[in-house]
Amino acid sequence: MPKQLLLSLLLLCFNLLGFGQNATVINSNLSKANAAAVAFYNKEMGESLLLYNGNAYTPNYLKTNGHRYYNSDLPQQGSINYNDIWYHDVQLQYDLVSDQLLLVQTNGKIITLVREKVSAFNINQHQFINLISNDDNANIYELLEQDGIGLLAKRKKRIPAELKAEELPKVETINSYFILKENTVLPFGNKKELLHILKDQKTAIENYIKTQKIKFKNNLEEAYIAIVKFYNHTNQ
Repeated sequence: MPKQLLLSLLLLCFNLLGFGQNATVINSNLSKANAAAVAFYNKEMGESLLLYNGNAYTPNYLKTNGHRYYNSDLPQQGSINYNDIWYHDVQLQYDLVSDQLLLVQTNGKIITLVREKVSAFNINQHQFINLISNDDNANIYELLEQDGIGLLAKRKKRIPAELKAEELPKVETINSYFILKENTVLPFGNKKELLHILKDQKTAIENYIKTQKIKFKNNLEEAYIAIVKFYNHTNQ
């Protein structure tokens, strides 16, 4: 730890503690000092801690029709649980072509974070979780619903390899959906398969779809979210 940072932490603790106080006040101030010191340390050293756990990211400068990132091709405000430590107010990008989570540092450098060390992260209030499968592969999903069983979305993008002459490759978006139930990830590809997973409430769900006039063609993802929310509410 740099000497200046260590000195700042010590001064911070002494200022909070003060002198000539009774034991109760001192214990209270110790807790405040600890919390303040940890927050100060994370703010000053957090980016450096992340830096040593990632590799430099090399952007792909291929011109395309569309971008390869989640939501925006610009860095987005977020937070991340990395190595079991939460880092808040960081700039993140999620490359959906290479399935890489990127940290954009204050100096403009971009690093690739080790996927296995990422437990969860948020990008503009969109929550993602990292689930380790039986074959030890890390899979990042967006968590769309969690008040009971979970509804997950796997976000991917691909760039076609074969193109016509002088044609910009169009980035394709691929979304796959899953139910997280009893620590098991269950894939489904349509309404029929979803209702089979939720078969204990199938009749109630079918009535709900009719009464609410839910149209899957208009917005498939919103329909899935509505059904899972209804299922969770029914099972409360």
